[in-house]
Amino acid sequence: MRLKQSIEIEKKITEFRLNFFTNITHEFRTPLAIIPNGVSQLGESKSGAVSKQALQTTLRGTNRLLRLINRLMDFRKIDTDYMKLQVERADIIALVRDVWQAMWAIADHKKIDYVFRPSEKQYETLFDKHIVETIVYNLLSNAIKYTSENGSVVLSITSCACKLAMTV
Repeated sequence: MRLKQSIEIEKKITEFRLNFFTNITHEFRTPLAIIPNGVSQLGESKSGAVSKQALQTTLRGTNRLLRLINRLMDFRKIDTDYMKLQVERADIIALVRDVWQAMWAIADHKKIDYVFRPSEKQYETLFDKHIVETIVYNLLSNAIKYTSENGSVVLSITSCACKLAMTV
């Protein structure tokens, strides 16, 4: 009975690890798609002038990869139950806007009407930046991926005293 339970636990741990690595691999794909778009925009500049937007896109993608690599290095912390939420007070609309801007080049390349509609300019609240950033990247990445050329992706974010709602 103990051996059977031990085998079941090992199977669940193995499945968790496989899911984790599958998910983190998916997370790496988005910034790796953003960076080449920014670099190609830089290469297409005929006057030799460097596009500020292309540089920012490339920088955002690179920074996202670095954060993902740091999270991957923290994988051991998950095994030891050391990983905790890192909640802090910050402007959630600014964070969502940054993610939206990072994905703009991909949407533009696909000729998608890409709109960000926050209900307020800023909204200070408590949240884990990494978790929210990951969720928004995934939502936008999938929205862009599954939207046909010349389609539309509208990211609306509204706030009230007790909740934050986002539609893509």
